[in-house]
Amino acid sequence: MHKNQGVNKIILVGQIHGRPEWRTIAYGRCLCFQLITIEDINKQGATYQHTEIHSVRVPESVIENDVERFHDGVEVFVDGKITTMSSVDDNGVRRYDTTIIASKYSIMAKTPVQVLNTT
Repeated sequence: MHKNQGVNKIILVGQIHGRPEWRTIAYGRCLCFQLITIEDINKQGATYQHTEIHSVRVPESVIENDVERFHDGVEVFVDGKITTMSSVDDNGVRRYDTTIIASKYSIMAKTPVQVLNTT
């Protein structure tokens, strides 16, 4: 018998865009925010940046005591899985919403660059 096994895992590092907010979802309360990732693409000798915006939900049970550190511009490491939910809008059109559900996260510390005096 054939077993279909797969892995649903995602790791993202990016910056929070906008103000995170608490929402109550079917499976509990989550801190929700947009995460921006920027990738440098080299194509035919030219380099350009590709930006993606990801919807992220961090369940309340995963949040540590540093919820106040989640704010616009903060760099975050997110480890989790992808979920896709469908709904039908008022016009009968099926819409899909893809979200990252975090199982772990880390606020990336930004340390200022220190200039050493070499004289």
